[in-house]
Amino acid sequence: TLSESEKYELLKLMSFVLDHSTARSLLPCAQLDIFHGIGYKAATARLRRLATSLKEQCAASNGTLASFFTSSTHTSRCPFASMFGHGSVVSAQQLEIDNFINLLFGATDNVANTMSWLVYNLLVHQHAKSRVLEELHAHAQERRLDTYTELEYLCRSAKETLRLFPQNWLMSRDAIDDDCLSGYTIPGGSTVYLSVYTVQRSPEFWMQAEDFLPERFQKENPPVPFTFLPFGAGQRKCVGSELAMAEIVLTCAKLLSSFDVQLAPLVAPVVPHAAWSLRPKSDIQVLLGSKLRQTA
Repeated sequence: TLSESEKYELLKLMSFVLDHSTARSLLPCAQLDIFHGIGYKAATARLRRLATSLKEQCAASNGTLASFFTSSTHTSRCPFASMFGHGSVVSAQQLEIDNFINLLFGATDNVANTMSWLVYNLLVHQHAKSRVLEELHAHAQERRLDTYTELEYLCRSAKETLRLFPQNWLMSRDAIDDDCLSGYTIPGGSTVYLSVYTVQRSPEFWMQAEDFLPERFQKENPPVPFTFLPFGAGQRKCVGSELAMAEIVLTCAKLLSSFDVQLAPLVAPVVPHAAWSLRPKSDIQVLLGSKLRQTA
């Protein structure tokens, strides 16, 4: 495995690349190569070397996650083409490593933020928290990577959290050729931005759109296509979506089943802050109490 110093370096590099990439992609003018300066290129090169080493270790472990990582890194287009400055045509090996880095990004910042929002939503909406606790008690054994979907209400709560607080709150696509969308002319080569946050809170598609209602995610009543986009859609959908959902649900299940979690008193409502991801603007302060285990 990576050493502690390498793990720390990996996190610092990821933060550096994310911040600079966000600034570059949101410029109101043409994307400038200044953001691919010497420091940035050195950081991405070192990040790729660390990711390559980590991926090789996962592949050698022959475990469940190893098969996930090696089977989930195939896509027709490199999601980090502009970030790493190597264009859209890349080698198969480079494509695989870039997609693996995509998993690392999603498995840290995005997953941590979503877990924070999920816990906050459940603590604010005590009826939902009570249903989750009942479900955890009834399905004490369904807390594995291959059976986490049996925790249906907790999964619905996670999806509702992703609807209200999508980490990929803004996505972009490049127009290959001239096009027309809803009467608007889109020149070839231009970048089109989509506000996932707005779509997922639109009253046109969601009843009581601003409310936290996990019950809306019923199997028999799926969302209108392309209105629920926390992981994107189509060929460019996040390759780590299933792993992210498993992490979010299983970590929350472990937390709520191990501790009595309550919001700290006099805590003001937490609002989102739009950066690379949709983070809480202030700390979510909670109280953790011991949960006595009943003996038979």
